[in-house]
Amino acid sequence: MTVEELDAYIEKNALELARQNGKVKDENLQTPASIRGPLNNFVITHNPTAFGPVQERLEKLAKAGLPAEVASQGERLLSKMPKLKADQELRKLFQQRTDGKLSNDELLAARTKNLEGRTLAAEDAATFARKVIAGLKLVQNGYVKDVEMGEMVGWAVKGMYKRLDEKLPQDFKEQIDALPGTEQDKLKEFLVKVRIKFGQREDLEGYKDVDLALSQALLNLDSPYTTYIDKESLTKAEMSFQGRFTGIGIQIRRDISRDGLLVVSPIKDSPGYKAGLKAGDLITEVVTEMDASGKPQNERQVVSTKGMKTEDAVKRIVGKAGTKVKVKVLREGVEQPMEFEISRGRVEVETVLGVKRRDDDTWDFMLDPKEKIGYIRLSQFTGRSFADMKAAVKQLVDAGVKGVILDLRFDPGGLLNSAVEISDLFIDDGKIVATRPRGKEEQPIYGTHRGSYLDFPMVCLINGQSASGSEIVAACLQDHNRAVIIGERSYGKGSVQTILNFRPTESEIKLTTATFWRPNGKNLNKPSTSGSLDEDWGVRPDKDFEVKLERKETSELIERMRDHEIIIHPAKQPKAEFVDRQLEKGLEYLRSQIKTASKEPLKKAG
Repeated sequence: MTVEELDAYIEKNALELARQNGKVKDENLQTPASIRGPLNNFVITHNPTAFGPVQERLEKLAKAGLPAEVASQGERLLSKMPKLKADQELRKLFQQRTDGKLSNDELLAARTKNLEGRTLAAEDAATFARKVIAGLKLVQNGYVKDVEMGEMVGWAVKGMYKRLDEKLPQDFKEQIDALPGTEQDKLKEFLVKVRIKFGQREDLEGYKDVDLALSQALLNLDSPYTTYIDKESLTKAEMSFQGRFTGIGIQIRRDISRDGLLVVSPIKDSPGYKAGLKAGDLITEVVTEMDASGKPQNERQVVSTKGMKTEDAVKRIVGKAGTKVKVKVLREGVEQPMEFEISRGRVEVETVLGVKRRDDDTWDFMLDPKEKIGYIRLSQFTGRSFADMKAAVKQLVDAGVKGVILDLRFDPGGLLNSAVEISDLFIDDGKIVATRPRGKEEQPIYGTHRGSYLDFPMVCLINGQSASGSEIVAACLQDHNRAVIIGERSYGKGSVQTILNFRPTESEIKLTTATFWRPNGKNLNKPSTSGSLDEDWGVRPDKDFEVKLERKETSELIERMRDHEIIIHPAKQPKAEFVDRQLEKGLEYLRSQIKTASKEPLKKAG
């Protein structure tokens, strides 16, 4: 048994065993946590039932008089169950030989036929090479630093062998060392040879070979934010970058105690929200009559969520807009299961959040109605964030707001143009940020006076997880003396990512194309420095406004913020009061500013 096999067994069986054998609730809800690495094929133990017969077969194989290469292959295949179907079939042949059911000649003939069946057409290998070179060309042309094509090809090939857990042939290793500076046609020829060597195999079918090559090549770049996003991962990526996706619009997680999928919250105005799904509903079945692309299936599929992974559930629930999916749910207080038929649609994720939800689930942004202090939290920068932010600020201004708290804590960033537009909303004209692409002059981005809200004091809350777009906004507000920055030093991500469509595999490449710099010209990017505390990177709170939270406070704040986003089920009771010291510091500052302003004498015109 390998580490990988043990991990799969634990993942599949541990929860059920805990439920069966636990004597108290805490024991019933125990969950395993595995730390996975890229390679987990190390043997850790042996199945006592199978180990004896395997050893006998290996002893017989050693005495069979087979060619050394064939015997070595047989030893490897008999020692542990291979992943590939062709290898599993070949393993059976070696078992038949050691059991006396095949002669050496019969084994060798069947083995030859097996190996011939794995031959990949030269045209398919050439297609693979062309697509890999095309993807690497996009990277080479747009990456923030110079990168050599031959070196990237070497990274791709070495990475493929490593991920497929196969030994890199010595002749390939020598050729990879000589790849830097090689002409593109020669690089294609080398990739063709590599792909032919791997042959036909199910783990490289379709676009998987190109996906693997490009993802491994990009892993070696010195920017961790440059990644290859394959077709299967696009839905999750689209939600992260754009704040939208196609589905029914619910947040879900595994419910361990009831072994089902729990609706954490419907997303406001989504198909699931409109259909009536509520926080706390337990999805027990997913029923589909069409696949994710909208094509009719051979038969209606009714799939239980018992033991289902969250990512598998997402694949079944999302799909083409206009197609339907049914979910069966159990709801607290309702005796019979409920069934919802929902038409999938475009879902826009909320990123601009307020103090509390009104009865219609829209946000109220007024934190202190008496002092007229508003509060807006931005969870990420998506395509709709600016429009929602503008609407929230207008709502506050119409209500007579006298001070605003902008909460950017735990905001990982997102779209550059969204960060620029939101910055411009709060400052007069002037520089918002500057980008520096490779080999080009600095490109400053300026704001305009029109549409800016300047008539109230501001506080901006940040912490160590405020990154990228959050840092653009916070640095801009700080450098323009528009807001007091309160909290903890930000993350220090000062690089710009561009999403490139890669049509040959219907995927995307998220590419680091530039660095960005704050209006005062100082650096924001921590990786550009040694990372010491006295260097310029990230955004520091203003003097006397640093408020560091203890680890326990941070964990509780994360939980509160997560719960805050949920469209609460009517039966759910709010938790006990939590003192957010960073927010309280912001309120204290704004109240003092409002009080000071109220004492200033009015100036007469003329």
